[in-house]
Amino acid sequence: MDYEKWMQKARESIQINLPTNRTFELKSLFMECEWEALKKGDRISFGRHFANEVREGRINGVKPVERGKNNHSRYIKVG
Repeated sequence: MDYEKWMQKARESIQINLPTNRTFELKSLFMECEWEALKKGDRISFGRHFANEVREGRINGVKPVERGKNNHSRYIKVG
């Protein structure tokens, strides 16, 4: 899995498609068929990678928030 390619897609989606103060899950940044085409292990691994990038401040304008009822990590786009 090419993490940098997927990170670039995620960053573009955040910047272009999400309004400020919108909460989101990582999978919502991608087309459903694109996300589901990944193996489950790759989705989980990329989710951890994305979460680490957010926590370490490498993704501007995104902060972690409480997990959803489905136990998926959630984030918010901040101004």
